[in-house]
Amino acid sequence: SSRAHGSYIWTEVLRLARKYLEGYEPVEAHKTLPKLLGEVKVLFRADATTLLLVEGDVLRLAASTDLSLGSRGRPVVYPKGVGLTGWIFKNDKPLRINNTRDKGEVRKLTGLERNQGTFRETDSQGNISGIFLGVPLRSGGKVVGVIRMTRRGGTNRFTTGDEEALQALADLLGTVLRGALKALLADGILQSVAEGIAISRQDYLNKRRTPATIIEANQGVERLLGRSKSELQGTTARYLYANADDASK
Repeated sequence: SSRAHGSYIWTEVLRLARKYLEGYEPVEAHKTLPKLLGEVKVLFRADATTLLLVEGDVLRLAASTDLSLGSRGRPVVYPKGVGLTGWIFKNDKPLRINNTRDKGEVRKLTGLERNQGTFRETDSQGNISGIFLGVPLRSGGKVVGVIRMTRRGGTNRFTTGDEEALQALADLLGTVLRGALKALLADGILQSVAEGIAISRQDYLNKRRTPATIIEANQGVERLLGRSKSELQGTTARYLYANADDASK
């Protein structure tokens, strides 16, 4: 059922956050980010997934499941407002389109007059286009990147649940990439995510390397785990991941 799949999506988002973002090392980004995108692609049943990060006043390609993207003679760069990806960058809003070939739908949702994508992902079957979902990565109240997914036309459309789950992962990823715990704790980010986010902290000055403890949780986590924020605060972060499977049932 769609509800069961929605629970599965959220459980997997928590798993991916733990696997790739806990203890994230920037020097390993060239290895970590492509693996993360590969798992996101499978999880959301996409044909391609791409991450772009802000550099100056433009978005630049950071990683993609399409390994040939960016190797076709020109760099993948999006100024604000240019294309669907640039629209997300400019407006700091998610964008979900059922058919990117439908000029009327694109115009209604974005105001853009679009013929075809500037930098389209490809695979062995050719260009991947049709069904689109993209969300901003945020940190410290600013857009620091965009993550987008594409399916070929004729397959199932992305849902509101897909959008909310991808936005949750993007908010976590954006903050980790900026290395700003303070920003993650800001009310704006916690309120911008439709579902569960819990924040843990580990004392790296403690030579015993005690387990990380939960220091913040929003209502989504409370619903997911069936415990209040006050009950979760101060508990080991292992509780969050150990109970994710049970919470999805």
